[in-house]
Amino acid sequence: EHWRLWMLKKHMLPYLYWNKMLNGEEV
Repeated sequence: EHWRLWMLKKHMLPYLYWNKMLNGEEV
């Protein structure tokens, strides 16, 4: 089930990135 890890990264990384951006933190 390697694709699950890939899907997790594919969705979580952009989410975490934008979450920091919206919070006004340095990326």
